[in-house]
Amino acid sequence: MLSGGGRSIVPPLTDEPNPHAPQRGVHLYHFAGSLCSQKVRQVLEEKGVRWTSHQILLPAYEQYDPSYVRINPRCVVPTLVREGRVTTDSQNILLYVQREFHDGPSVVPDDPGHAESMRTFLDRADGLFIEALTYADVPGHQRPWMFRRLSRGAHAKKLELLDAKIREHAEDSVLREAYEKKRALVRSVGATVVSPARMVEIFEATRETIGELERQISEGPAKGGGWLCSETFSLADMAWGVVLFRFQTLRLDEPLWGDRPSVARYAQRLFARPAFGRAVVDWDKPLSKIVVPLMRKRIRSLLGA
Repeated sequence: MLSGGGRSIVPPLTDEPNPHAPQRGVHLYHFAGSLCSQKVRQVLEEKGVRWTSHQILLPAYEQYDPSYVRINPRCVVPTLVREGRVTTDSQNILLYVQREFHDGPSVVPDDPGHAESMRTFLDRADGLFIEALTYADVPGHQRPWMFRRLSRGAHAKKLELLDAKIREHAEDSVLREAYEKKRALVRSVGATVVSPARMVEIFEATRETIGELERQISEGPAKGGGWLCSETFSLADMAWGVVLFRFQTLRLDEPLWGDRPSVARYAQRLFARPAFGRAVVDWDKPLSKIVVPLMRKRIRSLLGA
């Protein structure tokens, strides 16, 4: 699937030393289409951080490779490594980058009221049913082919792979525990199967949240040329940028905000940011960023490389 974050029963890591991670420089383990990865790539670009890319191919289940699990036992992306120290969970990484990298502009407002507004709209974005809207069809609207293809049979395949990994690494307590915890989480969440009636409810709830966004844009700092929650660009804008871009990719932009001009203009401002282009648009190339790497991996596997 294309989203790489999600809940976990393994707590996030913050600046944790790890001998299996690269020991020099800033490294990001991520996936092209993961919303959480998109946010972290953008904050690195906004702050002017030079980073080395390590794409984890979620459709090939590389998040379960032992070499990656030793770095991130949550078996998800993204993971940030700085001089051999690991930080996981996208929200945790965003705040870590804001706190530790001082050369670029701040992405958290100085004003306490604006910072509280930012947290409110971060919660609004996080509360959306993105996974359902990505992997299940809204009645009367069909998702693009790639999203339908990537979600097919993914849940069962994950459980099958995790069972195999647990058997394969039964003698390695670190890996076995990580795989067992991930299997328990996958089982508890279940497959993304949502009834048509429930999808209608989800779509209407999303429309309502987009309506709140429209009001904030029309009445808040953006009205005078600022951004969503303050005069300066913040983490809330970053979160909504990737959300609105995902909806556009799903062809849900017209149904969700075709009658909300403030959201439409705001989305275009977000998409036009150079950092957004480098972090999101440049990676939104399924053929070169996903299909070709998957084919190369498959060929190497067939050749035994």
